[in-house]
Parts: sequence; structure tokens; C-alpha cells
Amino acid sequence: MSTTSLSEAKTGAANYRLDIRAAVRGLWKGVFDYYQFFDSMISTIQRRLTQAWYEGAEAVGVQPSELTPEERLALRNVISDEINHVDDFAQEIAAGSQANGGKLTPLLRRAEMWAARYEDVVNRAKLMAGKDQKLQWTINYTRVVKVNCPSCLKLSGKIKRASYWQREDVHPQQPPNPKLECEGWQCGCGLVPTDEPCTPGPLPKLP
Repeated sequence: MSTTSLSEAKTGAANYRLDIRAAVRGLWKGVFDYYQFFDSMISTIQRRLTQAWYEGAEAVGVQPSELTPEERLALRNVISDEINHVDDFAQEIAAGSQANGGKLTPLLRRAEMWAARYEDVVNRAKLMAGKDQKLQWTINYTRVVKVNCPSCLKLSGKIKRASYWQREDVHPQQPPNPKLECEGWQCGCGLVPTDEPCTPGPLPKLP
């Protein structure tokens, strides 16, 4: 059913992460000025998160040309929300720059949180495009997480239709996520299309 392989999804998420880390490192080291950093981040967010949405839709058999107006609006809103935070991030990096005696490591940790948005967008697209597609909650979908939170472990292997996951507002990533004990921060889970039967009964108590 899917035209987007797991390896392609991993590559997309990895490229987004690398692009963001490169922009952060550039501003921290003084290779980029504020405006170059801002332009780099805007371009990365627009290009990569659009790719993420397309990957999520294709995973449930929906091509980019088949997206509904509502899905395209949701994608624009995701991109806009991320762009709205770029200025604050730029100011934080500039204040903690190498020239100001700051450390790069804390900023790269922040960059990881930005990078996690890629997988979040893939999952959101699956939920909107999939509707009645059955999706299985799968831990460590695209990247290894050392410790999975109790909420994600409860959900691991559960199969529900996309419309059910969306109605219950239970999904990986999208921090801050009150339905998960990990709150979605660096969550490595995914919703994977499956032909297996749906899991009977309600979801476990969360978080």
C-alpha cells in the first residue's frame, strides 16, 4: 500500500536533523549571521516538513496531488507554527554563541527537539489522510530511544483506525503531549499501516 519505504522515512528525518544542526552550528560559530540562520531555518522547515507530510500521506496510499484542502491547510499551519519559534531560537543561540563563551551541546539538544517534529508531521499526515486505514503503534519506529515511557509501552502493538487515533487525540510526538508520560519529547514511536485486525476495546488509561 505504501510507496514510501521505512528507509526513505529514516532518510527524510535524518536530513531534517542534519540541516537544523548545521544551521545551529553555523550561527553559534559566527559563520552565519542572524538573517542567514533565519533564512536557512525557514527554507529547511518549509521543504523538509512538506516532505514529511507527503511521506505520511503516501504511507497510507494518498499521493501529494490527492491531498484535500483541509490537509493542505493543516500542513501550512504546521509550518507556520514552527517558523513562529525560529526567532526565539536564534536569539538563544546568539546569546550562547561561541564568541560569548557559550557551549554548543545544550543548543544541539534543543536542535534535537526541533528535529523530532519531522516524525510528528509524518504521523499527523497519516492520521488525516488515512481515515479508516488501520495503524499500529510501533515503538522505536525511526530512531532508537534508550527508554520508552510507560504510556508508549502500554500503546505498543495496539491497532486502531486512523480516525480512532485522531478522535482520541493519541499520537506520537507533538510535544507537549499530555496523553503520553514522555510528553512527546524525543518520542521514537510511529503509527505504521497494517492489515492486522484492530485491537478490541478501548485504549489503556493514559498517561
